[in-house]
Amino acid sequence: MRGSVFIGWSSSNNLAKMVKTELVKEGYVCVVGGSDDLVGSLSIADTIVNQISAASQSVFIIRKNEKGSISNNVTFEIGYSVSKYNSTLQKLHLFYLDIDPKDDSIPSDLLGLWATHISTEGKSDKEVVDEIVRSFISHQKTELVENKMDLMTNWVNLYMMLTNHLSTPNHSDFDIAQYMLIYIESTADAHAWSESREMMKKYEIAINEDSTELYYAINLYQTADGIMNSRQFDGLHLYINKTEMRNYRGKLKLMIDKVTEYSTDPNAIYQIDPMFAKWFVMIAKYWLQFAYMLQTNDPEIAEKDPLFNKAKVLDEEILILCDELARADPLKNKEILWQYEYIAHRHLAVIANYFKDMKKLEDECQLSYRCTSQIHNKYKGKIDYRVAETLEREYYMSLAGIMPYMDDDDREDAKDEIAEYVDRMLHIRDSNTVYINRLKLYIEGRGISGL
Repeated sequence: MRGSVFIGWSSSNNLAKMVKTELVKEGYVCVVGGSDDLVGSLSIADTIVNQISAASQSVFIIRKNEKGSISNNVTFEIGYSVSKYNSTLQKLHLFYLDIDPKDDSIPSDLLGLWATHISTEGKSDKEVVDEIVRSFISHQKTELVENKMDLMTNWVNLYMMLTNHLSTPNHSDFDIAQYMLIYIESTADAHAWSESREMMKKYEIAINEDSTELYYAINLYQTADGIMNSRQFDGLHLYINKTEMRNYRGKLKLMIDKVTEYSTDPNAIYQIDPMFAKWFVMIAKYWLQFAYMLQTNDPEIAEKDPLFNKAKVLDEEILILCDELARADPLKNKEILWQYEYIAHRHLAVIANYFKDMKKLEDECQLSYRCTSQIHNKYKGKIDYRVAETLEREYYMSLAGIMPYMDDDDREDAKDEIAEYVDRMLHIRDSNTVYINRLKLYIEGRGISGL
């Protein structure tokens, strides 16, 4: 499950074979280049290229040969790995044994690459192998280089990647855990929970707490799916009842607490990457907040103030986490953070409307529209049609939200734009779609309320 690793070597393959044995124990699929793994190959060079291409990561154990130089073969293999991983060089792991970092035997083009220099003096082969394995496992936890919103807006690609990984692991468990968090949002927007359930059951069976991030990402997916599957409809509002809310609130709070503990306590049983934990906690709090908002729609609940207040606190916490994640990498993930910011501001607008805080309502509507308009302008016509339907609906809902604060001409233009959208959707989708009905009410002057 943890992915496939190509292990290259120079001088001797004994340590490479030992590293393979240890990584297989950890759940990796490994191949040692130039060893018994290549028996029967017509072309060793072609086979090595194919093996590197099939691997999700590469480890190179580099020693000088008897002439005091590094093998040209291993230099070629590292070069091919560099071309494969491109900007994702965190997936290339170089281990220089008894070679000084400034040694002339290291090709100059390799000096800038991540590497560990290990002295073998006074160490057994087992101790050297243990050091390599520990360093590899620690170093592989790196954030995805792909733009998260680009991934999220293509549900089919994410689905196929996760499905194929079950039979042919091409990623580390840590990478898959990160993809899984994005997949949760993508599946929600694509309304594709039913298509995912069989695949997710296989993940649930295959994983355990040794892959901590993936374990919790899968559990978060299952909880989100449960919330979506537990909703009821009263003709106008979607809601979940008190019993369901209690169940999902307990699960989400436990996960948030555990992931936070495992990412901050150095003595925790399981360790979780701190940046992964921030993303996880933000998304888990979104689902907890969403559950609270759904419960406010329950027709049997008379006293809604406490629920709205709890949801408000969560929204404010989500916005703080979005800000922290944006500052951690200002350019890479701004679009997907716009999405979570939009959701938080939209819910805060609903809450402000409930408490009759008109100034807060206007501010949150304006912020909500700013987020969706940025997404709409960048992704319109470029993404998976199912995800596009949701993002387009969110844009028009937020546009409707700011209509009361427009001047007359802009308001009429917005009303016409929304009316055209509603008419188009009524021709291609069920006219009872809850959000389309709300937009119809809005352009008829009867307003919008609730989720």
